[in-house]
Amino acid sequence: AKALARAEQRLIDFAAKKELDRANSQHVGNVGERREFALRVESVFSFETRFGITFVNVCRDGDNNVVVYKGSNPWERGDDLRVKATIKEHGERDGVSQTMISRPTIL
Repeated sequence: AKALARAEQRLIDFAAKKELDRANSQHVGNVGERREFALRVESVFSFETRFGITFVNVCRDGDNNVVVYKGSNPWERGDDLRVKATIKEHGERDGVSQTMISRPTIL
């Protein structure tokens, strides 16, 4: 019973966090613009394609906006990075606005 109560609480907390993300996250900059970002790496996922392994680095900036880099370089979860990158596109996932970046250079 305790395990079920904890699992239920985790689901409630996850839903509350998603609602907060939907309300607070916005797109950053303009598509095509090259700019600097101060990011904290939240999570890193990988999957294999016919071209090799692709890493998806999900980050947040100081204003709690979601910034995603998908490419061949994995970053370390929990790291604070200062990068210069090109804004590739603005999108949305699960109702949360996110900014996709490409060609990041760690400063």
